[in-house]
Amino acid sequence: MATKQELAWSGRPAATANFSLAKGNHPTSQPRQLLRPSPVAASIRRFQKSSISSPLPKRRSAAMAAPHVLVFPFPIQGHINCMLHFTTALVDAGVHVTFLHTDHNIRRLGGRAPSAGPGSPRLHFLSVPDGLPDDHPRSEAYLVDLYKSLAAATRGPYRDLLARSSSLATAAADAAGADEPTGDFPPVTCVVADGLLSWAVEVADELGVPAIVFRTASACSLLAYLSVPKLFELGELPFPVGGDLDEPVRAVPGMETILRRRDLPSQCRRPNATDEVNPGLRALAKVSADSSKARALVLNTTATLERTALEHIAPHVRDLFAIGPLHAMSSSPASCSLLREDGGCMAWLDGQPDRSVVYASLGSLATISREQFTELFAGLLATGYPFLWVLRPDMVADAVALQDEEVRAADGGGSSKARVVAWAPQREVLRHRAVGCFLTHAGWNSTLEAVVEGVPTVCWPFSADQQMNSRFVGAVWRTGLDMKDVCDRAVVERTVREAMESAKIRGAAQAMAEQLKCDVAAGGSSATEFQRLVGLIRELSALSETRVVERTRRSRQGSNRMLSSRSSSTAMAGEAHVLVFPVPAQGHINAMLPFAAALLDAGVFVTFLHTDHNSRRASSVVASPRLRFMSIPDGLADDHPRSLGAMLEFDRAMREVGGVSYRALLASLSSSAGRPSHDASDGGDGDYKSFPPVTCVVADGLLTWAIDVSEDLGVPALAFRTSSASSFLTYQTVPKLADLGELPFPSDADLDEPVHGVPGMESFLRRRDLPSVFRRCRGDTDGVLDLDPFLRLLAKATVHSSKARALVFNTAGSLEGPALEHIAPRMCDVFAIGPLHAVPSPAPPPASSLWSEDDGCVAWLDGHADRSVVYVSLGSVAVITDGQFTEFLSGLVAAGHPFLWALRPDMVVMTRSQDDAGDPHEAIRAAGGSKTRVVAWAPQREVLRHRAVGCFLTHAGWNSTLEGVVAGVPMVCWPFFGDQQINSRLVGAVWGNGLDMKDVCERDVVERMVREAMESEAIRSSAEALADVVRRDVADGGSSAREFERLVRFIKDLSMEHAKSYHQN
Repeated sequence: MATKQELAWSGRPAATANFSLAKGNHPTSQPRQLLRPSPVAASIRRFQKSSISSPLPKRRSAAMAAPHVLVFPFPIQGHINCMLHFTTALVDAGVHVTFLHTDHNIRRLGGRAPSAGPGSPRLHFLSVPDGLPDDHPRSEAYLVDLYKSLAAATRGPYRDLLARSSSLATAAADAAGADEPTGDFPPVTCVVADGLLSWAVEVADELGVPAIVFRTASACSLLAYLSVPKLFELGELPFPVGGDLDEPVRAVPGMETILRRRDLPSQCRRPNATDEVNPGLRALAKVSADSSKARALVLNTTATLERTALEHIAPHVRDLFAIGPLHAMSSSPASCSLLREDGGCMAWLDGQPDRSVVYASLGSLATISREQFTELFAGLLATGYPFLWVLRPDMVADAVALQDEEVRAADGGGSSKARVVAWAPQREVLRHRAVGCFLTHAGWNSTLEAVVEGVPTVCWPFSADQQMNSRFVGAVWRTGLDMKDVCDRAVVERTVREAMESAKIRGAAQAMAEQLKCDVAAGGSSATEFQRLVGLIRELSALSETRVVERTRRSRQGSNRMLSSRSSSTAMAGEAHVLVFPVPAQGHINAMLPFAAALLDAGVFVTFLHTDHNSRRASSVVASPRLRFMSIPDGLADDHPRSLGAMLEFDRAMREVGGVSYRALLASLSSSAGRPSHDASDGGDGDYKSFPPVTCVVADGLLTWAIDVSEDLGVPALAFRTSSASSFLTYQTVPKLADLGELPFPSDADLDEPVHGVPGMESFLRRRDLPSVFRRCRGDTDGVLDLDPFLRLLAKATVHSSKARALVFNTAGSLEGPALEHIAPRMCDVFAIGPLHAVPSPAPPPASSLWSEDDGCVAWLDGHADRSVVYVSLGSVAVITDGQFTEFLSGLVAAGHPFLWALRPDMVVMTRSQDDAGDPHEAIRAAGGSKTRVVAWAPQREVLRHRAVGCFLTHAGWNSTLEGVVAGVPMVCWPFFGDQQINSRLVGAVWGNGLDMKDVCERDVVERMVREAMESEAIRSSAEALADVVRRDVADGGSSAREFERLVRFIKDLSMEHAKSYHQN
């Protein structure tokens, strides 16, 4: 019986499959678009529309009308097979393609080497040297030699070829008045390089040619390589010497219930008893991580086979396309076999009964020992079935060749029971009616070819992804049997017989084949994804062409010619200038100002947009020549409280009044580098003369109207959410919670009832852990869900984030990996770049506090022992009653530890008369004496990193939560509203770095929890371990640092597109 996890992986129906992206997961249902659309699509469309009136040079316009892709596979048989099918599909879609072989492989193909495609004038073949002598074996054992030689010896010739063939060469020819360098073919406008050739992507980027990565292995194996750092971190790698290979592996997301050590890629095993790590593992993990640098990642797979792996991979890359199985989608490609196929075996098959023959092939690279050959041969003979065996001349490793009598014996001695060939036309063999079973090495091409034909398989994996593939065949899809790590004649006989005779296995294989045929047919998931990929290639090609036009024009104008007054020289150089616009509340400003500072460190110009009211309250000291502050009105009177209770009024005023000013300001800033008519800067006109026009907006995700206005003005916009990704996911699932009856809560609801509708949180989420606004939902008499107005606003803003070019979170994968993975498929792109306040910077960020900080509390902390002080702060918005204040104070005093309390003047709401209640600050001083210090506002990050602080009593706002995590300080959480409920649950139940005190405000509980957080070694240890992980995330090479680098590249790309589009107009 398949588990729910296996059903989710296989794409078969499951009642509660966690990872399904569509409502229905039935094989006959039409899946919606699997992965996110191209983040540059809309801007390219705007460019194409705006550039109609700006014709290209006449001599080049016809050639540049079509995209031209250079396809560069790793030069071995399996990679060539896959990428030539991809090439054929591109040609069928009207794309010009240059397929790049190595000189050695072109010579091997000899007369079979096609000089053009099968009847297509849009395909041609070129080659580059691989740096190895012709007599080098280039076999499995020597692939490292080939890998290193390509990087060293092929890079230069490849660069020269791409420079000659690309748009850059055409631009240079135009500037010089020369003829076209590429004849009838248009210039290369895009590269699709094998994922193992990461240097080919780097070279393309250096030359300004957009590059896409193509991985020819399975998505599940790629996910395993991406998980290598986590496997080491959790101690699952390296395997102990003599370790049990059937031990479960937990660190590859989504495969926790199916994966064993023996199922990980072969490089995960120790190469010998003394070395812990296979060098190939680090290389493959690196090239896998490098996929994030390309414009997109393409996989020869389908959601039916590997949906969950695709969902977990998507957050690591800029865009993801699952377009396989390609051999079942494209027309017949040009011959790509480096070995001569023996077509005579087909006639032999014609003489066999239906489903009577075992086809055996272990691929183009695998080698076996003489003993393994003997066991396989004996097992096949013992089954009694006829067999067709592909036995390459170089396949048996410890013999120059098999003795003639052994070959004749394997070939049945001339009988009709067996046929041996050096190489076979495999796809033709597998679709032959006589073939009933496939004994395979489980290479990904062979696996897909068998699945498409519905042929049961017996898998004997040899290397790389084959171990993972065979596990999926045997344990997830159930289309065959997994014989890994065993080569015994009795096992061969038993598994081959079962695969030939099991109706259950054959039924599963045929059902899977039917679904895959739907995937590649018109309207299927893979066909739809391929169309989207062709669209992206055309868009990237158009962008590449705009760069050519610009370079050509600039070279003709000369370096000293002044550009038109419509655009500054910095903008024409592609200078990125980002307008950062937070919701004008302290917590949102706190998160987005460190983001602005990080952009400055990356060389980006930033305009930070306050409201007039906050600009008068805040200190906006300009510490960088690339930073300026401006402001717009928020539509409210200065004496308006702007408190939590007035948020809906505040939102309406910002839309109606601030929106008008924002549109006018952005229109001015995006079209001119001059000083606008309205600003809030200390500087004069001269301060702005070096600023390029605004080329990109990063707006708070709650300011949906600002994103819409930006895009309406042609300025690309990103959404920045300052709350946790986990809370975002709950808002995203509001419709699903309503459908499942989780909302609204019953009037007498048990708040400890588990919530099952938020994916990935089923094991720990309770009703009380959902954001506070969920509790105020009601159902009307017709059963229709009546959302709280504030929840409606948040849910709408969450859905709107999919309209932005990308979504940015101030979080890290180590904190919220599952939530990010579930969010990503619905967004154009997702970047997890936090905690931003911890990002190393050469200069501190500008001051962001709207409150005056009392620095004297730090000197008070200096006088206390290490980890002796409780720091208390409930944030910039929360208010408490005087009764709650009394309970907190009594509990803190009873705990017996010194405490520092940041208590805002407006924080305590009096329910008694002022005379009865007294001043809260005085009450604290009276109760705690010299062991207490109370301030209106504190420099929180400095306080939390102080050696004296041993515990943080917090409202669990996301900024405070992150600051506590980074400082490694145990927390006691008393959440108030918004995302704070779910953040406190993460602290108490998931990360284990503190305690969750939600929905309780009693002195005894405060005392007990503060004592436990101060004194528990387990909590402190968890807090410090988590801090170490998060600090690594933001350090050079860490996950957040890499994501931020990717975001900066993304912003610069968008900025260049915007600048070029504006110039064209």
